Amino acid sequence: ANAIQAAYVAAEAALRLLRPGKSNYDVSKVIEQVAKDYQVNVVEGVLSHQMKKDVIDGNKTILAKPTVDQRVEPITFEENEVYAIDIAMSSGEGKLKETDARTTIFKRRLDVEYMLKLKASRQVISEINTKFLHFPFVLRALGDENKGKLGITECLNHNMVVGYPVLYEKDGEFVARFKYTVLILPKYSLKITNYELPTLTSDLAVTDQLVKDLLEMPVGKPVKPKKEKA
Repeated sequence: ANAIQAAYVAAEAALRLLRPGKSNYDVSKVIEQVAKDYQVNVVEGVLSHQMKKDVIDGNKTILAKPTVDQRVEPITFEENEVYAIDIAMSSGEGKLKETDARTTIFKRRLDVEYMLKLKASRQVISEINTKFLHFPFVLRALGDENKGKLGITECLNHNMVVGYPVLYEKDGEFVARFKYTVLILPKYSLKITNYELPTLTSDLAVTDQLVKDLLEMPVGKPVKPKKEKA
């Protein structure tokens, strides 16, 4: 419950910091503070990206948990930008690891071309270019999943696609994640994908005053008061 509550609160606090003039490290600091209040850990390596037309992983990023080994370039948010915010909290150490589990989600690398040798591989990359191109896809979305499994291997070997790894926390620990898309408009920020907090009870709560103040701030389009009829 603490991990879920922390991820939800951190997502809501981060939303209120996505305003022109604020920085990615302002957001990271608040995410870390929420984790401390709920006695959980921010999952390392989780990035939130700026999005543009046909680009879901832009160069401007927010690293949920900066460390000595993991840092990103400081950036300042600007009007009319779009971000995909990704918040993940763990009841464990927050250092997820890959296992031998095979991923089924991939994304085309448009900067890499190669003359594939297998017919199945050529069919797969042609279908990817036609149906998905800029966006991630799951193998079962291909016309023939069995041929897809065969052809995707050569595509991976030559870096024409990249896989989204399956990550695991230690046994017995839990990871909670909230993700949304937000538009930074001149007068307000608008969350355009919604989520709800599951029904749960946590014995902990936010204690940091900065986070409390953020959570009290209104978000979204201001509601104009209705004019009274004369």
